[in-house]
Amino acid sequence: MSSLYEEAGYPVGPELRSFLSEYRELSISWMYRGIEVEVIIDAEEALSFYPGNIRIYSQKVRRPLVPVGSAFATEEVVLIAYDGDVFLAGDAGMQYVGNGFMKSMQALISDDWDKTFF
Repeated sequence: MSSLYEEAGYPVGPELRSFLSEYRELSISWMYRGIEVEVIIDAEEALSFYPGNIRIYSQKVRRPLVPVGSAFATEEVVLIAYDGDVFLAGDAGMQYVGNGFMKSMQALISDDWDKTFF
């Protein structure tokens, strides 16, 4: 799986390898205000996001970010940093979700995360 990221030009370190081995092809869904919401971790889909946008998002937070999946019906890209920070980004902008993938998913599900756009 990490070879896909290497081919796409993303730096692949032990953190990304560990993330991919633990969460690859993961789907999390829940109900929010009567609508089913979903986060999908899928390398092939994540790598389809325009790399130029990923570079812009990385510049905003001043560190490399790697796309790992998508979220919501709006297909926001799920991004992770090597320190475990998780972000969502899309047409509306970019938002910080939290540190650590599972903690970030719990924050999304409980709707207890900072929705401020960068």
